[in-house]
Amino acid sequence: MDAKITDRFEERLSYLNKGLTIPKRTKKIVTVHEAIGRLKDQHSKVAKLYSIEYMGDTAQGGITQIKRTRVKDK
Repeated sequence: MDAKITDRFEERLSYLNKGLTIPKRTKKIVTVHEAIGRLKDQHSKVAKLYSIEYMGDTAQGGITQIKRTRVKDK
């Protein structure tokens, strides 16, 4: 894969993850899920190489952490 596209994808995922602890950033389950969906659409070649999991507080409807793991290369 192109390293530049992979770096950009990982950078934007880490931006979303860091934003979960910063006030006035996206934290709701629905909005984070939509943001990651848009990111997957934009970087579809790289996105299929990653598994993304959400950890959150369902009582408040927010996400506390986004975990990404790279699956085995195809």
